[in-house]
Amino acid sequence: MLARWGIASQSYALGFLAEQRVARGAVAEARALLPAPGGWPELSDGTLIVLRAEIEILLAEGRPAEALAVAGRLADLLERRGTREVMNPAWFAWRS
Repeated sequence: MLARWGIASQSYALGFLAEQRVARGAVAEARALLPAPGGWPELSDGTLIVLRAEIEILLAEGRPAEALAVAGRLADLLERRGTREVMNPAWFAWRS
């Protein structure tokens, strides 16, 4: 369905949709949207969005320790990309 709209990487769309579902309280729907780990290049923007959504889902599920572990993985990826200190609120609203 997403390819019909010209979305090349589904990781973007699925990550954003999952975040939107969490915001609406539909955590199970959000969980079902997320791809299996490793579905896209590790350093892609889409992978970062999916990891961010995963953190939100884990927190909504009451699993803070697991969310913290995923947040550590996200921080490591940002470090490898050289973008860990980026303060763009569009990417990381909690840092704005």
